[in-house]
Amino acid sequence: MKVGYTEFSFGYAFTENLIRSSSAAPVGAPVFPNLIQEGHSGFDIRINFPGVPLFFQYKLPELMKRGTAFEIASGHSPGLSIPFFRIAMMRRDVSRQHELLLRLEARYPSNVFYAAPCIANMSDFDRSYNGATVARQSIFVSPGDIGPLPDDKAYSLAYKPGLATGYFARNPSPPKFKHLMISLRSLRSSSPRSVLRKSARRRVRCAKTYLSLLRRQRSKPNSSLLNGSARDAFRF
Repeated sequence: MKVGYTEFSFGYAFTENLIRSSSAAPVGAPVFPNLIQEGHSGFDIRINFPGVPLFFQYKLPELMKRGTAFEIASGHSPGLSIPFFRIAMMRRDVSRQHELLLRLEARYPSNVFYAAPCIANMSDFDRSYNGATVARQSIFVSPGDIGPLPDDKAYSLAYKPGLATGYFARNPSPPKFKHLMISLRSLRSSSPRSVLRKSARRRVRCAKTYLSLLRRQRSKPNSSLLNGSARDAFRF
């Protein structure tokens, strides 16, 4: 089932709401590459928060409402129930998007994400935009936690708002599911550049958690942009 709004509308609302919800203004305007540049970079937008460049590739999901969805019918997705969201990865033989994002993440560890909404319809989307919560009602997925696509088959990501589990699967059947245990690591309070440090395992990020870090800055104006540690976990 289509969600009713476009990827372009989501990308604009996500970006505007993310910036509006942040206590620290970006350094300069967001960078939207043209189609040729995107073909060489893989991302839809770069937002230069002070010391923290963030790169996003927007993904628009479909809302899955039937138990015949392969994630449910296969029985390999414990905890997942209908309705849930599914986003399609760009096939390896069609686009170099995922490969380019992996290369970009190697240069900017923990700063490159797929961003996808958890908003089911146009009415909810309008309310989320007016309340500046579109980014907070989205998920962040690290390309590095997905890893290189092993072949040219179709792959998808399934997720559900409020559920700390997500699934990366191959379709058509037989589906092969990849489950990644993830959480945000503690961030040093001395400098926002700490997000550039490599960790033993790259993390899949939940946008809700990231924005909670930004909002925390409002009450502590003398602390760094990403002060503190995040306890919210998003399993993928």
